[in-house]
This record gives sequence, structure tokens and C-alpha cells, in this order.
Amino acid sequence: DLCTLCLRDTATAARRRRVFEILFLQCEFVEEMGPVMARHQGNMREGLMRIEEGLRNAMSKGQLPASLDAPRATRVLHSFITGALRDMAILPDMFDVAHNAEQHVEAMLDALRHSPALRVDPAAKE
Repeated sequence: DLCTLCLRDTATAARRRRVFEILFLQCEFVEEMGPVMARHQGNMREGLMRIEEGLRNAMSKGQLPASLDAPRATRVLHSFITGALRDMAILPDMFDVAHNAEQHVEAMLDALRHSPALRVDPAAKE
């Protein structure tokens, strides 16, 4: 629900969309922007931590497979969301996320549920 909300809100809220347009299209993280970059990195780390917590919660409830590699799945899910936001900023006329956010997120969740590439390798734990 949070992923769908994030995509749908960004697609429909002009102010939020403008923030992502600036971040993705107009912001160059040069040396003078160090404090902005540090804040951005901190927010990203916190977001990644929250995503992983959410995935682990879903795993504990049986909503996602217990064998899901939560750190890897976190990076994949984060990449999906940020990629969708970036695509909306670059080609807004080609990505009707306001009406299709739920289907996009469900497709991503299907990957988390079924992809062998997102499973913990039992041999790696030995």
C-alpha cells in the first residue's frame, strides 16, 4: 500500500512531483552541495531500513516467502520505486502511474514472491 501511495501521490501532487523533478533532473551533487547530499544519503539509508523492516514483517506474516533475501529484495524494491519516480519525471506522458500504480506495485511484489534470484542461497550460510 505504501509503494502504491508513493507512486500515486507523486503522480497527482504537483509539489511532490516537482521535488522529484529537481532531484532527478536538475540537481548536481557537487562539492558545495555536500550537506544536501549528506541529508539525501541519510534519508535514503532510513528509507532502505524501513523497506527492509517492512519486508521482514511481511515475511514473518507469511505474506512473502521466508527464504526471501531481505537485503537484496530491499535494494530491488527501492530501485523499482526510484526508477518509476525518475521515469515519471523524465517522460510524464508515457507513465500513467496515477491510474496504474497498483498494477505496477503488484508486478513488483510478484517478483519478490516468486523470483529464485531473490532467495537466500542456503549454501552461502554454511
